[in-house]
Amino acid sequence: MQKLVERDEVASATLVKYFHTLKPMTKYMAWKYNVSGVDIRKVDHEFMTQFEFYLKTVKNCNDQTSVKYVKNLVKIINICRDNNWLTVNPFAKYKPKIKRKKPVPSMNMG
Repeated sequence: MQKLVERDEVASATLVKYFHTLKPMTKYMAWKYNVSGVDIRKVDHEFMTQFEFYLKTVKNCNDQTSVKYVKNLVKIINICRDNNWLTVNPFAKYKPKIKRKKPVPSMNMG
């Protein structure tokens, strides 16, 4: 990804986004599997639901933040599928759950 940024094919913000996802993913794998990495071919539906659980409970992320991390991982998985590194989509039946917040009425001070 860094090489693509250097060639102006990918925005540097994209690289930063992936690094922000790498940190909690690495911590999740250490927490859940006691490893520092996992073969991408072993990422399945359970892996994803447990990652979301970890983000919400252990890391105490709100719904929007946890979904942001998951969406970044989806993009990485899609890159792997596009390159034929994966044949199965682990996100096929995965649907992140976001609680809809009720709008807060504005207070008109005018």
